[in-house]
Amino acid sequence: MMKFSPPRNSGLTGISEDSSPGLVGGNAHFNEEVRRKLKSSQTFETAQPSAKLARYADLRYTKFTINGFPGEKHAVFVPDNLTLSPHVFEQICLALDKEMPSMFLKGVSSLCHPTKLSTAQLRKCPGFSPLMSDVRNSLGIKQKGNQIQDSDISNKRLVDVVDHYLEKKLASSISSIALAASRTNVWTFSGPQISNFELLLQQHIENGETDAFRMVAVHMQDKAYMESTTARQLMKDLFDNSQVISNEVVDSFRPLLLQGDLWDPTI
Repeated sequence: MMKFSPPRNSGLTGISEDSSPGLVGGNAHFNEEVRRKLKSSQTFETAQPSAKLARYADLRYTKFTINGFPGEKHAVFVPDNLTLSPHVFEQICLALDKEMPSMFLKGVSSLCHPTKLSTAQLRKCPGFSPLMSDVRNSLGIKQKGNQIQDSDISNKRLVDVVDHYLEKKLASSISSIALAASRTNVWTFSGPQISNFELLLQQHIENGETDAFRMVAVHMQDKAYMESTTARQLMKDLFDNSQVISNEVVDSFRPLLLQGDLWDPTI
């Protein structure tokens, strides 16, 4: 889901007839196209019942793929003047031919690399001792009783193997969660900031081990899309390729192919 028509004095400020024009990266044509496509919009909450059921005039849809990444992605553009209420969300699900999710799952963690998840404090915790013992046994390191030695905490080889074990255990747990989610119509939810949950989940999806349905909510004025020329162009391409959402549009839409170099720091 993508929200747009951001705050005044930044980015896309004008979608109504009397709004002063705003610029995205100095591209007046893009802003004019946005205003043209979004004028005369009304919210689902104030629309007549027939309009609620028959039209999706405020919602736009596009389908895309990313080079090097598996699967087709759906993008739904939701204007800021439209509240994403349960009714509106239900209309989106109907257009996508998806059942309303029974629940959303969201990961919460730091952005620490998955192979560097353990800390000295964590490795000293009593609850972590079984994993530490397994690692010591695999490395042939002897220990008296259950006492954790300071040398264990600073042993680089031991720490590396502990991190590897922890990553594998977390990945296995997330795989089980994803499989259960796909069987019970539970969607995963990601906001502007991702967590290690999404990173490890992506590994299983790329390996074909799960097909959990993921919902990502972003705003077109997020810095990730507005402060990078490449990202701004990507968002423009998506919006230019969008149409008013309907079952027919979703079924017949030919996906837009996007380049997979968005995260390449050399671009």
